[in-house]
Amino acid sequence: MPPTSGPTTKTLSSIEVTSRAPTGRKARIIVLLWIANFTAVFLFCIGAEFVARRIEYARLQTTGQIPRTLRDPWAAWWNNPAFSRLDIHHDAQGFRRDTDVMLEKPANTIRIFFLGGSAAYGCEGLYSEIEPRYTRLYNNQTIDHYLERKLNATFGSKHWEVINAAVIEYRLHQDLAELLSRLLRYRPDYLILMDGHNDVSALATAGPHYDPYGQTPHMNEFHELANPQSLASLGAAGAAWLQNNSVIFRILEDHFRLRLTGVRRQTAARNQIVHSPVRFSDLTGEEKTRYQEGARQLETYHETVLQIQSVAALEGIKVIFALQPELILSRKPLTDSEKRLAEYHRKVSGSYVTYVYEQYEPEIERSLAADKRLSFLSLLDVFDGFKGQMFTDYCHLTPAGNSRVADRIFEFAEPLFRESAR
Repeated sequence: MPPTSGPTTKTLSSIEVTSRAPTGRKARIIVLLWIANFTAVFLFCIGAEFVARRIEYARLQTTGQIPRTLRDPWAAWWNNPAFSRLDIHHDAQGFRRDTDVMLEKPANTIRIFFLGGSAAYGCEGLYSEIEPRYTRLYNNQTIDHYLERKLNATFGSKHWEVINAAVIEYRLHQDLAELLSRLLRYRPDYLILMDGHNDVSALATAGPHYDPYGQTPHMNEFHELANPQSLASLGAAGAAWLQNNSVIFRILEDHFRLRLTGVRRQTAARNQIVHSPVRFSDLTGEEKTRYQEGARQLETYHETVLQIQSVAALEGIKVIFALQPELILSRKPLTDSEKRLAEYHRKVSGSYVTYVYEQYEPEIERSLAADKRLSFLSLLDVFDGFKGQMFTDYCHLTPAGNSRVADRIFEFAEPLFRESAR
C-alpha cells in the first residue's frame, strides 16, 4: 500500500547508510594503523642506523661502514676514495695512501706505483679463527710505506713516491686495465707488480678455454645490476644501495658472512686429510683433468706480463714483476702459529687446490725467470732463514713480513734506483 511504502523505503535507506558508516570508520582506522606502524618501523630503522654509526665511529674512527671498493667501468672494481677507518685510509684518487696523489708529478720526484691484489694492498689476516692478532694492518705497515721510506732515506737527492695502487682480489689482467685506464696519466717512472695467488686461483677452475676477462670474479652481480632481466636484479639493486648507504646493513651482512664463512672453513678442515706435499695420485679423475686443463693455459699469465711490459715500454716506464710469497711454498722455519695456519689452509683448500699451488706457482716462477726481457723477482724464498712470523694466513703478511718484502725489492732494484737518483 502507498502509505506504507514510503516509510519502509526510508527505514531501509537509513539502515543501509548506518551499516556503511562503521565500515568507513574501520577502513580509516586500518589505514591509520598501517601509517603508524610504518612510521614506527621507519623511526626505529633511523634510530638503529644512528646508533650503528656512533658505534662504528667509536670502534674504527669512521663515520660509516662504507664499501672498501666500488664498481669500476674498466677494471670491474676499484678502491673507494671515501673509505677511511682507524687502520686504512684511501686518498681522493682511491690509492691506499694518507696524502693525495697529484696528477702533475712534482719536480725532482721519482714516482712508483705498487700494484697487485690483497697482499700488495696490505690486507689483514683472514684466518682470525686461527690467528686473531692481525685483524688490523695500518697504512704505515704496508710494503709501499716501507719501500718509500727506505728510498727517501737512501737516495735523498730525489723525492720518492711509492703509491699503493693495489686492489683486493685483483688479477694480473686487472692490473693491466688499471694501468691503461687510470695510472698512465700520472706519469709514473716505475711499476712494481706483486701478483700470483689470485691468478693461480683462477687457473685452478679455468676449464679448457680460459678467458681472464670473461671469468673476472663477480660477473653475475655485474649482469644483475647492469643488464637486469629478472626479479633477482631488483634484489641485487636494493642490496647494492643498502651496502653503499646503510651502516647497520653492512654490519649485519659482514657479521653473518664472516660467521658462515668461518663455520664452513672449520667444517671443511675437520673433514679433510691433505698430504704435504700433495701427490698427483691423491686427486680424483675429474680433478686430474681440471689440473691438466689449467696447466696447459699457464702461458696466459706470461702473456699478460708481456702485455704490461709492452705498454710500459711505450711510455718509457720501468717495470718489476714480483711473484708473491705463499705460506705453503715457503721454506722458512715456521713459527707455531704459521704451522697451524699452513695445516689449516691445506685442509680448508683440499688436496686439489693445494696441489695446484704447489705445481703452478713454481712453473710460473721458472717461466718468468727464463725470460730475459723481464725484470722478474721471485718472492717465494723471500723469508728463507727468517724465524719470526711473516704470514697472517695463507698469503697475507705481518708488518715484519711486509718490511722484509720491501727490503728485498730494494735490494733487487737498487741499481735501477741508483741510476734514477743521479
